Parts: sequence; structure tokens; C-alpha cells
Amino acid sequence: FKRNSMDDLRCFTPTETWHDKEAFLKSALAKLGAGVTAYTLSENGVLAFVAWISADSEKSHFGSVQQTVYYPEKTSNSYEGYVHPGFRGRQLFKHGVSYFVRQNFEHTDSQRLIAATEGGNIPALRGTYF
Repeated sequence: FKRNSMDDLRCFTPTETWHDKEAFLKSALAKLGAGVTAYTLSENGVLAFVAWISADSEKSHFGSVQQTVYYPEKTSNSYEGYVHPGFRGRQLFKHGVSYFVRQNFEHTDSQRLIAATEGGNIPALRGTYF
């Protein structure tokens, strides 16, 4: 696993009809420029895992339920975790989470790390991506 690796992010491969590599990379550059941290793993030229962590998050808005959650000081927020379909079932997400949790607390002054998934994401809730 790597931290803020543009080489890994450039290995993004669209696997869904709504995926767009150019839009992904543009968004990735904007996030990195805003201080958001990318945790990645690529294998054989394919981005297998990516998760984004925002240190010192103040709030998150969950559009699907129209709710905003406000965080205490020194809270990091994990969002947009993804495992490429060709790499699912190998516990990459589990290992990636373990890596970024350690890294987050080593590289920031965060005291807590919040993560959430959409309620309709049944595979993630069941752990089948892991």
C-alpha cells in the first residue's frame, strides 16, 4: 500500500459504465491539492484499492438521506473506498483499512477516524468486498 501515489492513481481502470478515467484523475488531483490523502495499491498496472482520508474534517453531508453530520475536533473522515472487481475476495479492503488507520494516526494529530458506507451498498455492508 502507498500514500498519495499518483503512479497508482494513474492505474485506475473504469469497470462501471459511469466510471471515467479522466474525471477520476481530475478529481484525484483536486483532492490531493486540497490536502486529502489517498491510500492506494496497484498490481500489474491496475489500481486494485483506493481510499481517501480527510484529516480534521468538520462535517460530512450524506446526500442519499439528506443528513449532515458534524464531527468533534481532530476527526479524520474516510470516504470513497474502492476495490477493483478483479481483486475482490482477497481481503484487500481489510488490509487497506488497517494500513490507512495506522498511517492516519502516525501522520496527523487526529484522535478519531470516522468511516461510513451507503446503506444500499449491501456487498460492502456484508463484507463481500473484503
